[in-house]
Amino acid sequence: MTSVLITRPQTIVGVLASTLQDLGYETAIEPLLSILPIAGDCPQQNGVDAVMITSGNAMLALHDRRSDINSFSNLPCFCVGSHTAEKARAEGFRQVHDAASNGAGLATLINRTYPGKNISVLHIAGRDVNGKARQELEDAGHRVIEWPVYEAQPVTALTSLTKDRLKQRKFNAVMVFSPRTAQVFHDLLASASLEACCESLAAICLSDAVADVLKPFRWRHLVAAPQPTEKAAIACLQAICPVKS
Repeated sequence: MTSVLITRPQTIVGVLASTLQDLGYETAIEPLLSILPIAGDCPQQNGVDAVMITSGNAMLALHDRRSDINSFSNLPCFCVGSHTAEKARAEGFRQVHDAASNGAGLATLINRTYPGKNISVLHIAGRDVNGKARQELEDAGHRVIEWPVYEAQPVTALTSLTKDRLKQRKFNAVMVFSPRTAQVFHDLLASASLEACCESLAAICLSDAVADVLKPFRWRHLVAAPQPTEKAAIACLQAICPVKS
């Protein structure tokens, strides 16, 4: 059976694992980042014109703070992909726009929605957020207000089971969904002297930025999805590592 190592945080990995299992893959889950909510005051609604969400982790972190979300639920809410958009709708946002892209694509969608206008965008995100979307919006004349609601803490070592399976070449592929996760995986492989194991692995990455982090190792395949979506990453996996009975 074709075996896939999934490196997503435990809080969001379930749907992906179930999807791959339904497609006939054997899955192993090794979360490389732990998502922890951050306590803090909610920004004032006054002056905010739209909301931007670049990770579904933000909605998970605010699940028990529905009253804070309600302050902004009537505003246009721009999300990076379908899963984040679904979570935003589930938490009460009524005007959800799905960019089906990464942060840069999301900024492009916002700029296209408000041509020639300077608006204030509330970015609900993690503490160590990628600043690309913010930079593009500010370059276009918009104001971005950061609201960090979670932090992603890297694990310090791979589990013994995963290390053993890597050494025994039990995995056919690994799926990596963010540059930070890729960096953690790179560092943990190096610290455990497991670089050689990559030669038998296909690394399926969400984007070129993720793949770039993993380039120093020699992989059987190192592939970036043509679009930064889970669906595109799964299609890459199916093309490179089809299910074996």
